[in-house]
Amino acid sequence: IPPDQVWDEIQRARHLARDPTFYKWPPAIRLFHPFLPRHLLPEAATSIAQLIDRYKLESFDITLNRLLILPHTEVLEEIEMREGDLPEQ
Repeated sequence: IPPDQVWDEIQRARHLARDPTFYKWPPAIRLFHPFLPRHLLPEAATSIAQLIDRYKLESFDITLNRLLILPHTEVLEEIEMREGDLPEQ
């Protein structure tokens, strides 16, 4: 969850980007989707949970140096359905 002092900037950007989830969800960082195809999400979440458990990882803070708003998931899914999987980065 972003710290209180950056919410205004994030929410302003989300509003300008016409994020349809603006009123429904708080700011979030997407770790998997749309970077993995939706059908691989359960396996990825399970694998990461196992790594966290195995190495007894604790929660931690991160600092981001820029804000990037991607098209909403539905837009990306429509492109993916039309063109196949998203290109490799």
